[in-house]
Parts: sequence; structure tokens; C-alpha cells
Amino acid sequence: MARSSRPIRPEDHYRLRSISNPQIAPDGNWVACVISQADRRKDRNLSDIWLIAAKRRKRVQLTNRFHRDSSPRWSPDGELIAFLAPEKDDDKAKAQLWVIPVGGGEAKQITHLKQGVSNPVWSPDGRRIAFLARDPKREDDEQDPKKPKIEVKRGRVYATDVKATDRIRYRSSDFLPKDERRHIYLVPANGGAPRKLTEGDCDDSEPCWSPNGKHIAFVSNRARDPDWDLMGDVWVVPVRGGRPRRLSSLAGGADSPSWSADGKRIAYVGSRTERIPRLDSRLWMQPARGGEPSCLTESLDRLPRSPRWAPDGSTVYFLCEDEGFNSLWRADLKGKVGRALPKERYIEGYSIGAESGAIAYMHSAPEHPPDLFVCAGDGAGERRLTGENRAALGSLALGETESFWCRSFDGTRIQGWVVKPPGFRRGRKYPAVLKTHGGPYSAFSHVWRFDAQVLAARGYVVIYANCRGSTGYGLEFQESAVGNWGAEDSRDYLAALDHVIRQGYVDRRRVGVMGGSYGGFMTTWLLGTTDRFSAGVAECAATDEPMFYYSADMQQWSEHELGGPPWERWEDYRRVSSSSHAHKIAAPLLLLHAEDDTRVPISHSEIVYTTVKRVGTEAEFVRYPSGGHGFGASAPRFTCDTLNRTMDWFDRHLRGAGKNR
Repeated sequence: MARSSRPIRPEDHYRLRSISNPQIAPDGNWVACVISQADRRKDRNLSDIWLIAAKRRKRVQLTNRFHRDSSPRWSPDGELIAFLAPEKDDDKAKAQLWVIPVGGGEAKQITHLKQGVSNPVWSPDGRRIAFLARDPKREDDEQDPKKPKIEVKRGRVYATDVKATDRIRYRSSDFLPKDERRHIYLVPANGGAPRKLTEGDCDDSEPCWSPNGKHIAFVSNRARDPDWDLMGDVWVVPVRGGRPRRLSSLAGGADSPSWSADGKRIAYVGSRTERIPRLDSRLWMQPARGGEPSCLTESLDRLPRSPRWAPDGSTVYFLCEDEGFNSLWRADLKGKVGRALPKERYIEGYSIGAESGAIAYMHSAPEHPPDLFVCAGDGAGERRLTGENRAALGSLALGETESFWCRSFDGTRIQGWVVKPPGFRRGRKYPAVLKTHGGPYSAFSHVWRFDAQVLAARGYVVIYANCRGSTGYGLEFQESAVGNWGAEDSRDYLAALDHVIRQGYVDRRRVGVMGGSYGGFMTTWLLGTTDRFSAGVAECAATDEPMFYYSADMQQWSEHELGGPPWERWEDYRRVSSSSHAHKIAAPLLLLHAEDDTRVPISHSEIVYTTVKRVGTEAEFVRYPSGGHGFGASAPRFTCDTLNRTMDWFDRHLRGAGKNR
């Protein structure tokens, strides 16, 4: 550890910059991206569009207005960049579409829609831009705070400040009311009145132009029950207007359409399985005019996503999680699958030069947050273009991250990671924190983890592992958690913990557990079913499955998991609820939850908090006013607050005054 270095702390969040959304120019010479940094005074991330040279050391800041810019997209000729930004520096202002010359000049605002826009996509000839926008609601034109709260209709009084719905999934911020559906619009690239391309009582997304500019492929739930189904299908609509045509017909739906350069084929990700389709997604290719799809990844027991065609049409690239990594793969038209980049990559977004075939991507490792890289289409010549946080991290003492494999109770192999405190010394016993992940169908990865580094710098050994249900280990491993929450996956976590304890540097009497969402479920489950932990921190915890069904926004998913609704499968719903064991929690518990969480409503934490307080267990309940299900990342102050409260809680219950110092 260098003498000038100091331990990393939550407030270093304000020093670190993040790079996202890499978009390589058609000729491969520049990469547009978004660079963001948290601002303490404004309590938000400041984001601008930058251009990074791909073949020399040069960068240009393209936008610098309100620092709320996102979604850069190159015009086909490489002369312009479209992006999203509000028209004024106001937290309530919606994103609008702008266009700016790459060579310099002022940005021009293209849209002025009060409901805002998203997902801009250039037409192949560069004359139009497609985007998504929800149907305008009356409230957009009625923002006057002096508006009366009473409306009289034929002598009958009605309140105007109430919300009425007739939809079962009305709670989700991503699931709009019936009169606010999201559709595709077209607008001239030099400005003008937008034209609505799609209609209907449905939601449309992911527009993708055909190479000749005559059609747009997109994803829609218009052939399903939009008030129930969680999946959609790939559709094609003529740009001149007309009725959309359904392309894909897989039972489990499809998404992420990508058109081949010759316009003859469309690749997409989809599933044959209607029950929890994301567990068995495959990469498909289908004639754009219709016909039978062919599966390109039948031999790959992993989950593909984000397909992109190579410019010559010979290959479809895609991302794929595999044992803690998320590298770039490719499949040819006959279904031969291989890696485009080595396994040891974690790619968080990529794009392909339309002319050059060069690839730009974001890669993260335990030693650094995501940075920008480029390579040739065959994966050769990988080159790192940025070291955005090299200076900031160079002054901080970081913990070493090690990957390990262990055996669970039944011999199943489990992958995990351990982050050791800076200046780690063998022969010393450290307190430890076991982190559990959300999902359950997600995974920890071999990436930079700010929270783990902060805890390690505080003197904790941080352990995290991928239990049954985690992605990146094959279908059988994932499906073993379906409807079986807590039974085997909890034992996988304990196996990972025991593996690290056997290494001799963890004090088994001073171990905490923490996690968010499903990780909050797992935290409260482990606290209620074992005596292995001295304290716990549960963030936006999903603790009660009947409550989740009745108060959240994923009823179809719950029925797929457990075989039906609660009134038919009550015992199963209670069996997978950690609230069923909350009365047995004896270790001190800190609960963190946002009051506007619509994915896992705050009632889940209220149930556990009331229970543990009633039985006399030490507990604290912190209610955040906003931020939704991801409140810890929604505002810089919440990022710091959650980490500081977590450390304070573990310091109080795992270390005690002066211990391990």
C-alpha cells in the first residue's frame, strides 16, 4: 500500500467518473460516449457527451449545457450526433431530441414534446430519426398549481386530484396507464412536426430501421394481454404507415431485434418457454418477410443478449454471461458459436462501426470501473482508450479481490469472490460481511464493486457468491431456484461463507449479512433460519410473496414461479416468504427502503420491522423519500447515506469500540 494512499470511503463516490453508452462512428475513428460524475451541490450526476479518438490520444467534449445529456447516436454519414437532453435545467424537465455537428457548432433542438422522448434511432439515409414517446396525457397541458380540485359534471362533484385505474399492473413506473401508451414516432432530422407511426392499446419499444429505410422492426405486446404479460414480440411496420406485421411467435416472447445489412434477416433474442422465459432465452434469426426462425445458439447453455449484425452479414455478435464474466460472442448463420473476445471480460455495452466493423465496448474489472476499449471485428488489437479514474484510484488504498470455487451441501460447485481489507495480514482474524444478490435470476460478476471496496477499507472481509438461480452457469443451475427460494440457494451462500472461514482469517463470531431486493429476502431468510450472523442489513427487501403478488407489478412472474395465484397456492407463497421466519430473527437488523418503491413496496420491510420489534430484536428502519427500487443509486446523497449507515451498523455490532484496529 503506497504511503500516500488512504482507505476509500463513501464520499469518494463524488470523485469517480463513469463512462457509458459507447457509440463508435461509422468509420471507426471516434467513439461517442457519456461521461458522468456526481455533484454534491446539485445532488445528481452531471453527464455530457464526449468524443474519444479510437486511434490516437485525443478527446473532445461535445456538449456542455445543463450536464444532463445521454444516448448519443451517430448519423449514417458520421457528420452529426443525435442525443437526449432537457430543454432547461430543471429536474422535472423531460428529455428532448437534439442534433449537434461533430465538427463543432451549436446543438439544435428537434423535439418539443411535453411528455419527453427516448431511444433515438437514425434512418439509414440520415433524413429522419425514430424515437419513443408515450401518448400525451391531459395533465401535460394542465400544470397550473391553481387548478381547482373540484370538477362539477351535470351538478355532481368530482375531485380532480385523484388517480383512477382499471389495470392490474398500475403500480410500476415502467408500466403506463391505459391512456399513456408508449409508441414510435418519426421526425425530420433537421426539425419539424413528429409523426406518430404506431398506435394501439399496447406498448412499443426498441425501434430498428431496415437498411433500405422502408420498415422499422420493434418490440410490442400488442398480440398479448398488455395488462398482464411481461413479454412482447418482434413486429415490423412500414415507415409510410400501415398495420404492423407480427414477425416472431415464440411462446416466451422476443426482444432486441437487429436487421442484417442486406435487409433479408432479423436477429433477436427469444424463448420457447412461456414460464419464466428469461431462463431459456436463445439467439434467433428469421427472414424479414416472415417464415420459420432458426436458433443460432442451440448448443450454448447460456443466455445471449444485445445482438448486433456484423456489417458483412456473416455473423451476429451478442453478449453472454459466463461464470462471472460477460464477454462478446458471435454466431454464424449455421449456428456455429464462439467467443469474439476472451472469456475474462465484463462488457457493459458495445457498438459496431457500420463501415469499419470495429467494435467499441465498456469493460470493467475489480481494479477499475468501466473504461472504454476498441478492437477489430475479429477481436484482435484490443486497445484501452480511457483510464477515467486512474488518478483518483491511484491515491486510494484498495482491497484485493480474489475469485474462488467451493462445493455446496450436495456437491454443487459455487463460484464466489472475496475482497480483503487493504494491508491485509495473514494470521489476523477479521470481521466479515456476506453479500447476497438480487434477482433471484441475476449474478455477481468479476467487476469493480464500490460498495465492497468501501466495506473492505473499513476493515471487513467482504464475501459474495453466486448461489443457485444465478445466471451464467447454465439452465439447470438457474431452474433449481424456481419456486424454491431459500431452500437450497441459502445453503449455497453458507457454503461460500464456510469456505472463506476455513482459510483462517475470518472471525466466525463476527459475521454480518446484507443484500437488496431478492438479496434482502435472502438476508432476512438467513437471519430467520440460522444463527450464523451477528447483524444484518436488508435493502428494499422482498420479504413476503403474497404481499408481492397483491401490491407489486409482477403477478404473472409470481404465478409462473409458484404455479398459480396465492388463493390457490397459499402454502407455497408462505413457504418462500422470509417474513414467515421474521419472528425468529435475533440478530440486530437494519432495514432500508424507499417509500415510492413500486417493484417491492415498502410494506415488505414494514412487515419484518414490526415483527422483529414486537419480539424484542434490535432493529432500525430507514425510509427514503424517493428513488424507487434502486434508491441507493438514484441520488448521490442516498449512495453515501446507505453505505455510511451500513458501515455504522456493522461497526456497532461486529467490531465494537476499538476492535480490529
